[in-house]
Amino acid sequence: MPWITWISWAAIFTFIKAWLPLVSVAGILFKGYLHATNKFYSWADGVIDKHTKIVVERVDKAGMAVSEMISYHKEMVARQIEISQSLDELKYSFENHRSTVVHNHDIILTGIETIKDIVIADRKSE
Repeated sequence: MPWITWISWAAIFTFIKAWLPLVSVAGILFKGYLHATNKFYSWADGVIDKHTKIVVERVDKAGMAVSEMISYHKEMVARQIEISQSLDELKYSFENHRSTVVHNHDIILTGIETIKDIVIADRKSE
């Protein structure tokens, strides 16, 4: 080894003895940093997974509630149409009944007028 002839084995040993603990501590700190970041990411993934699961459950419940509400509103609209049709039939029936009653009253009044005329005529003839 011609290029390291000026470095002695004692100098190399001293260099290793001085820097090996520093490099070891740096390696341990780096490994701890990696371990801590892995733990943090694992924890963060768990939190996000829980949150996502809760959001998905609530969105599903909200979707079911909306679909129930839609079916309820469809039923209510159908019922309101039935009620409207029933009211139209009732209106027609009431108008028909009213015209029948008016006609009957006209017949009764005509009959009363006729009886009145007969009574008046009988009284004059007496």
